[in-house]
Amino acid sequence: MLKHLKRATIIGETTMGAGNGAMTHKVNERFSVSIASETTINAITKTSFEQVGVIPNIKTSSEEAFDKGYLLALNYLKENNTKNIDPSNYKNVIAFLPLNETKQKTDIDAYEKYVGTYKNATIEIVITTNDSGLLAEIIGKGGKLNLIAKGNHVFLVDNLKERIQFVLSKKNVIVKLIGIDSPMELKKTK
Repeated sequence: MLKHLKRATIIGETTMGAGNGAMTHKVNERFSVSIASETTINAITKTSFEQVGVIPNIKTSSEEAFDKGYLLALNYLKENNTKNIDPSNYKNVIAFLPLNETKQKTDIDAYEKYVGTYKNATIEIVITTNDSGLLAEIIGKGGKLNLIAKGNHVFLVDNLKERIQFVLSKKNVIVKLIGIDSPMELKKTK
């Protein structure tokens, strides 16, 4: 109903379409029967969503719905900036969102150029690939982190809310990895 009153934007997948209520009646000790007993009718459209479902304003997978909704909310706040917040603040928050455009399945061969070991005096990171993209392992810390492509050799380090960038030489070869949000610079050793 909020969708049709234009008071909410529905983002995600169409719901299952169970709009009719039912009551359960006990037949005997072992059996009961459920009988439809009410129909839900939308006051605006005068229709039921039984077997149709609630159709979202913006269709996307359930996995991507939160990110799309969050981005939509940030853009709304940015455009209707009644608190005079610096627009770059919104841009910085948006840069950390693992948005659908950056989660696209990419040819794993395109990631091969990033694979290797990156070191400085205090840290060593090994970059590998798997079926869905790049992984980073900080040696001595345990566990692998997903790297989410943001474009221009920039990746969001999943769970750390940090961005890294691979730096290319003039010959288009990866030579180092730098932190965008922290002072980190690692040379590629292998």
